[in-house]
Amino acid sequence: VTARKLAQMYPLRLATPADAAAVASIAEEAFVYGRYLADPCLPKEVGKRLYHEWAANSCRGYADVVIVYESNNEVMGFVTGKLEPPSQTAWVDLVAVRDREQSRGVGVALLAKLFLWCAEQGVESIRIDPLWALQRAGMSLQLLFSAAGVLLPFAAIGIWQHIVRPFRFSL
Repeated sequence: VTARKLAQMYPLRLATPADAAAVASIAEEAFVYGRYLADPCLPKEVGKRLYHEWAANSCRGYADVVIVYESNNEVMGFVTGKLEPPSQTAWVDLVAVRDREQSRGVGVALLAKLFLWCAEQGVESIRIDPLWALQRAGMSLQLLFSAAGVLLPFAAIGIWQHIVRPFRFSL
């Protein structure tokens, strides 16, 4: 299946500022193992609030694009992207799907739509912070990126394990 066909199989659209609360709610639910929540110097509520505001602000212009997935007129997943001028590079900033919509191909479809949007903008390379990409328990994001055809360097996995082990996770 091509990226275009995959993206067309799901009800995806560009987010608006009116989606900020829904996107922030998904981020707060999804990012329970993020680097801010693993930091012993930050209270958990501060870490949750950081992800909440990051996602909400992405819909308000912090991100260059936010794509949302809707089911029954409710936003159930999103991906954000940022352009890095002038090098024609884009970053996958955040991606999350509500638990009840996971394992249905939604995350891969969101990434496919983001990749298509990037191609329309003339982007030549897309970057994913490998440490960020491995922050979820069970390596669900690594599996998501792998399903989308993105290979994360093995060295990044080793670095992540080294950083995280002193806290509370293992891969």
